[in-house]
Amino acid sequence: MSTQNSQNHKRQEQNNTEWLDEMINKLEEMKNNTSQIAYN
Repeated sequence: MSTQNSQNHKRQEQNNTEWLDEMINKLEEMKNNTSQIAYN
């Protein structure tokens, strides 16, 4: 039983990390787009 819970917890952490990576990528894109507009 505890093994199952541990696996679920690990999977949840991995999902959170992937979500965080996507958010960071989106923020970087927005930052790049904003600075391009500012320079133009």
